[in-house]
Amino acid sequence: MKVCSSLLTGTAALTKLKDFAPIVVEGGTGRRDQRDPAEVARRVAAALRPRITERQAILVTQGDPLEPTGISAITRAVAEELAIPRALVTLPAAIDPEHAPNAPRDGVILEVGYDALAATLDLAALESAVDDALAAKNRARERPLAPYYKDYALLQEVTKGAIRT
Repeated sequence: MKVCSSLLTGTAALTKLKDFAPIVVEGGTGRRDQRDPAEVARRVAAALRPRITERQAILVTQGDPLEPTGISAITRAVAEELAIPRALVTLPAAIDPEHAPNAPRDGVILEVGYDALAATLDLAALESAVDDALAAKNRARERPLAPYYKDYALLQEVTKGAIRT
């Protein structure tokens, strides 16, 4: 799947996203998830097919770097398996200057910034829930998670929360 020549970004992309039935597939990075992405994608696509309604589906991704395994490979394969386009949510440079420039855009027709999605939610409540979840994980660990885990947990939760509205 190639990048659409009419990639929509910003407010136009956020508005257009409402025309789609968004799908978010979660998973680990390639380093942590060594399963065959094609096999995982076939199973995920088979589970999703009956749920896809008359509204055009779109797979919403969060800029995970291209890797041969893990969520980046799986989401690309799921989009191909279902023959649906992708939307991309990216972090602002103030949070991660490398995220948006390095996000894969193959098959992406809409690109929405984190800030635009976050503005549609009660971010304080969501941030508090993420803080609580990370604190619980840290209590169970020998070494605490790196601070950037919060940024990416918020990216994931803001994406899911905003596309539900």
